[in-house]
Amino acid sequence: MQSTPARLRPGLLGRFGIAGAASGAAVVVVLGILLLANGNLETAGRASLRSAQTLEHAATAERRTTDAETSTRAYLLTGRAMYRRDARMSLAAAQRSLAALSRSVAIDPVERTRVATIQSATATLGRTWVTPNLARPVTRAQPFATFSSGERQRVAIERQYAKLVAREQALQVHGLARVRQLHSRASYVALAAILAIPALLLAFLGYVALGLLRPVRGLAELAARIEAGDEGAVAEVKGPREIAQLQDAFNRMSSRVGQRRREIIEHAPITIWEVEGRELSWISPYWRSMAGDGAEAPATIDDIDALTHPEDRPLVQKVRSEGVASMQPFDYRYRIVRRDGQIRWLWTRARTMGLVNGAPRIIGFTLDVTDDERTRHELAHAQRLESIGHLAGGVAHDFNNLLTVISGYGTLAQMRLDDPARLEEPLAEIVAAAARASALTRQLLMFSREQPFELQLLDLNGVVRTLLPMLERLIEERITLLCGLADDLPPIRFDRGQLEQVIVNLAVNARDAITGAGQIVLSTSAGPDGTARLSVSDDGMGIDAATLEHIFDPFFTTKPPGSGTGLGLSTVHGIVARGGGHIEVDSQPGVGTTFVICFPATEDLAAAA
Repeated sequence: MQSTPARLRPGLLGRFGIAGAASGAAVVVVLGILLLANGNLETAGRASLRSAQTLEHAATAERRTTDAETSTRAYLLTGRAMYRRDARMSLAAAQRSLAALSRSVAIDPVERTRVATIQSATATLGRTWVTPNLARPVTRAQPFATFSSGERQRVAIERQYAKLVAREQALQVHGLARVRQLHSRASYVALAAILAIPALLLAFLGYVALGLLRPVRGLAELAARIEAGDEGAVAEVKGPREIAQLQDAFNRMSSRVGQRRREIIEHAPITIWEVEGRELSWISPYWRSMAGDGAEAPATIDDIDALTHPEDRPLVQKVRSEGVASMQPFDYRYRIVRRDGQIRWLWTRARTMGLVNGAPRIIGFTLDVTDDERTRHELAHAQRLESIGHLAGGVAHDFNNLLTVISGYGTLAQMRLDDPARLEEPLAEIVAAAARASALTRQLLMFSREQPFELQLLDLNGVVRTLLPMLERLIEERITLLCGLADDLPPIRFDRGQLEQVIVNLAVNARDAITGAGQIVLSTSAGPDGTARLSVSDDGMGIDAATLEHIFDPFFTTKPPGSGTGLGLSTVHGIVARGGGHIEVDSQPGVGTTFVICFPATEDLAAAA
């Protein structure tokens, strides 16, 4: 699988560099505009401040000039020395204020000329009127005519001040308007900068993200296609160099994963399959090895069922139908018959994943477990051989006892041939010993399943009632036999003779568990699923947990040597299992034991037959 070669695009770091340079240039422009606006604002502010200072110096100089003229007039009227001192001080203060005013208007030629005119007029006023009048002694009030020269000069100076003030006030108003205008513009520029910087940042991030999101989205779509089963999907590399390298690595990884998946599916000793409805939409190649060389891949479930062993086919179809209906995982073991006649054991595990167009979609796998089944069979055979070893010992012991009895009583019978009446007891013992030997033989045959099993429709209650008289004689008088039979009990399909042996064996086992007085209870009941139940309970010594694990093992017994064969409960278990039922046991030491036999519903047995 080849990936598409990468197109020449700026790398991720290149995109960061381009976007960063563009954003930096924009930020520099915005900051320049802000600095320019701030400089203009500062210039206008300084101009406004100069105008205020000029007005202040002008007002001070005009007031001091007026004070000098007024104090000189007061001196001429009163002759007091304090007015002469005030006039001189006011004149000096006016000259100092004019000097400051001259410095304040130094940058304005028009005002500089006007201030020079005011300085000259003030100096003339001081030289021609204030100073001469203050220099002469005053012994009496001077006539008002003496004041006219000073007043004319003062009024001329005030007119010059008025012109200066009017111009400065106009300049101040214009400066304040300019300041407000620049301040407003600066506010707009600052607001624009506040809005522009995040916008530039977003544009920067968008430019960078755009180079990432598109190829990343493409990788996500590619992953979804691969997940959906499109193993040939390849990413089209369009992004920055780094993303292109990632996409190229992704393509290589996808190719390797697909190749490994195909190798695993093609060479693993397991068959994986998928079914939609009854059609096999996919099955791995290993099926041919399971079904035999030359076998064609099945197209439907029916093709697989056709290879299934006829005895296993109903079970396979039933388990599969139940699993599909419950939507839960299911598994089953079954045999197939290959074309060459060889029988193979398979194990299938599957699960319904949902519905496709109303039909169930099932995914599963199948393993060849023939070797496992062979191993299990060999193990069971070895266990049966071990049981036969136990059986040989038990049979030899029991038959030796029976033959001893038969031989002894036969010898006695020979010795009493002259008296027929005395032959009755030995012959009876010989017959009883032969009957016990016959019963032991039947148990052995049942254990080996060589005894014929004839199914017939039975009334469980009727069988129990028939056996009650014999069971009352079988158990001892110290034990009470109770019976509780259900009225709504369904019929069962079972071998009558084997059922009677089961009941007798359980009753004898219960009798032997009771050491003193006690009771045995036989009861029947109907199960919720249409089954019939038979329980045999006693209040004997009970069975501990360790013993419970082995009570159904052949030749296992807790009785003293010579008191039992160990085949009673194992025979019961074999008969019940052969008839399609199962047996349960509940026991507590010192309390008693209850055996419950569950017989299958009659229709289930009929279907199985």
